[in-house]
Amino acid sequence: MFLFFICLRQTGYTQEMKATPVGKLALNLIIVINSGNKADWDQFIHTSIDLNARDNNPEDLLKKFADFYELTGGVEITSMESGRAPDEAKLLVKSHKKNQSIEMFTRLSRESDEKIIGFIFRLLSGGTENPVSAWPQHSLPEAEIIQEIKNHAEKAFRDDRYSGVILIAKKDRVLLNTAYGMANKEKEIPNNTETKFNLGSMNKMFTSVAIAQLVQAGKISFDDPLLKVFPDYPNPEIAKKITVQELLTHSSGLGDFFKPVFFEHPENYVELSSYLPLFENDTLLFEPGKGWSYSNAGYIVLGLIVEKISGENYFDYVRKHIFIPSGMTHTDSYMKNDMIPNLASGYTFSEAEGKSPKFPVLNTTALPVKGSSAGGGYSTTGDLLRFSQSLLNNQLLHPEYTKITMTGKVDDHHKNSKYAYGFMDITINGKHIIGHNGGAPGINGALYMLPANEYIVIVLGNYSPPAAAELAMDISQFLTLQ
Repeated sequence: MFLFFICLRQTGYTQEMKATPVGKLALNLIIVINSGNKADWDQFIHTSIDLNARDNNPEDLLKKFADFYELTGGVEITSMESGRAPDEAKLLVKSHKKNQSIEMFTRLSRESDEKIIGFIFRLLSGGTENPVSAWPQHSLPEAEIIQEIKNHAEKAFRDDRYSGVILIAKKDRVLLNTAYGMANKEKEIPNNTETKFNLGSMNKMFTSVAIAQLVQAGKISFDDPLLKVFPDYPNPEIAKKITVQELLTHSSGLGDFFKPVFFEHPENYVELSSYLPLFENDTLLFEPGKGWSYSNAGYIVLGLIVEKISGENYFDYVRKHIFIPSGMTHTDSYMKNDMIPNLASGYTFSEAEGKSPKFPVLNTTALPVKGSSAGGGYSTTGDLLRFSQSLLNNQLLHPEYTKITMTGKVDDHHKNSKYAYGFMDITINGKHIIGHNGGAPGINGALYMLPANEYIVIVLGNYSPPAAAELAMDISQFLTLQ
């Protein structure tokens, strides 16, 4: 255990974050970095970082600690708050060298509340704490609202922090639908408003609606145990304990399937049933209903329930019962090597010797062969608007089930937030922001609906988190004041 003292501005929210598992680990991370001691870095890596997380190995992590310390000379935290993804902390820090402002993100391991998956950081332009000017904290005329959003989006694009498409609608009116950056940097193909982006975990919204449709039809119940609705589940002892509702709310105790073995042979995982060996024998993280941990494995199981109960392939089901009824003609899960027109390539950014200050790297090697019921499909801002409108207009579900699906149920470790059935339900300024984000290397996006004042915010992108989801939440918070 690392017992050090660190200076931190004393805000109420900071104090709250310091008490969370990810907040405690984030503070220790900064303390250990600031020690400048490779032995401390190595100890932290082996005790507090999930070495089973994707692309993590001790040598690379040790170099990352050394490079960050060389760049900064250590840092002082100026603020810390909840991030945009489950179990994530966002820190603003000042480097001891040059007093440079830096934004850092770290996130809990999905396997343990005592480990993080690592950290990412970015230098903020102009040496300021905020990458853009502050958002107005009052209502504005509609034209000024849209101009304010455009100003922030354009600044993020100019700083090369964002590439993608932003759509803002108010009920049936599209107020903004604008593309930024390149869909393919090598071929110099720009993004456009019909570009298809990888959704990451945003697909979970489709899976939850599919389950709710089956409940509405009387074919299953939210309270049904897994063993009843999927008697073929290969671990019957676990299947007896878990309910459909617990799978939907990430309170089942199941973990993840993104493990080293998955990336060794991604070609083995195309059909949903092929994922089961990755987690079927794992010990539950906690007793079902007694905790919360974001679970991609749980949403694979939900997809298999859709297949078992409907008698249809999962991908066929969501296409027939969600995409087509909503008019979503540019949404699907594609095979990795399919030649799909107008598909955005994903980019991560790496710092390397001889490359200054960073250069884009395609995320191809990190992609599954095909998306799943847990995420990884593709869509456009226009199609996601149609999905939102169909949902809000009760065209996919009866009003009762629309409300059930979108209303927060369990604490998801975020301030003012509860997790619903495949949707996050966040309350800011007295208004609900309902939707989901998604992120992975070269993938980031978010869909947020504000039912109280009928705004819909969709931000898709082809840069790594938090590029799009952070912008989407900033916009949504701004719109709660309108």
